[in-house]
Amino acid sequence: PMTNFSTPPHNAVFDAFRERLAAVFARMDKAYDEAAISRGFACTGCQDNCCKTWFQHHTLAEVLALREGFSALPAEARGAARQRAMAVLAARTAWGGESGPFSAWCPLNENGRCMVYEKRPMICRLHGLSWSLSLSGGRVQGGPGCAVFEALAGEKAPALDRTPLYREMAALEQELRRAAGFSGRVNESVAEIIARLGEEER
Repeated sequence: PMTNFSTPPHNAVFDAFRERLAAVFARMDKAYDEAAISRGFACTGCQDNCCKTWFQHHTLAEVLALREGFSALPAEARGAARQRAMAVLAARTAWGGESGPFSAWCPLNENGRCMVYEKRPMICRLHGLSWSLSLSGGRVQGGPGCAVFEALAGEKAPALDRTPLYREMAALEQELRRAAGFSGRVNESVAEIIARLGEEER
């Protein structure tokens, strides 16, 4: 379901967090690059493309960053992205879940490149490598990388510990929500975010 932004936080609220979020994103990129290099992995595009994966995003910070990146695009590019977003959502509705995981190109992917690359969400930055995440009570979650990474890496320990990155993002998110007076639930795909942003422009 789309997040209810009945009163979207003003850009001035996000201003105080923009550089901090950019720094968190930069640390994610650096951690990913280092882990990928350590395993001899390079993402060059494949059938298991992360830009075709249906991700849900859960932080206000990511939504506001995407909104900023989207708003900076030329009007024609925004319109094309919104049309693609609506097509993805229609396909998602028609999909029904009977034929395996839903897959569709992200509406912000244009000719193989992200239109808002510097503002892309964190899972877009971290997907592809095997990972671990330490939770409260000593529990540890983890998951595999993409098919190409797994074929290369074999049975080694997870390549990327997401714990410090997620904790840093969570701390920033809590502060941003307090500053914005926002307590809503965020659970949106990029297609849903772009479709809603298109409606806001009307």
